[in-house]
Amino acid sequence: MRLVLLGGGAGYERTEARELRRLAAALGVDERITIGSARPDEMPAAMASAALVVVATRLYEGFGLPAAEAAAAGRAVVATRVGALSEVVVDRSTGLLIPPAEPDALAGAIAELLENDALRERLGSTARVRARAEFTLERSVGAYADAYRAVLRLDRVAAP
Repeated sequence: MRLVLLGGGAGYERTEARELRRLAAALGVDERITIGSARPDEMPAAMASAALVVVATRLYEGFGLPAAEAAAAGRAVVATRVGALSEVVVDRSTGLLIPPAEPDALAGAIAELLENDALRERLGSTARVRARAEFTLERSVGAYADAYRAVLRLDRVAAP
């Protein structure tokens, strides 16, 4: 089994990836880890090839697109209870949610899913069904339209 760490954003290869490679070498595990970045069009294949996906955000996460992409690929997710991740990942239904910045909890959740194929497969299957029902373009556009309509109604009510 191989650990693949994918990141992105401005400066990722110059900063975080470089530090991760240095740490992996210092720990003697660099032969078992791939550290890189992925373009958005490469993410579906990366997710589909994973045994499980970990989204271990510590401070802030908007919608949680990596978790939703993993769910759409039928992969169980280990995620932190940060931002919208707890809306995308349903604990013990589509993945495992853990507190942020708790490495022992993160390690425990990853180990649990790697050691329990049936649980990992059940969570991934449920995640796929939920993603196909909840995270569609039509549903997202409809939710945005409803939000805009609600704001417009509030403006009319608040106007003197």
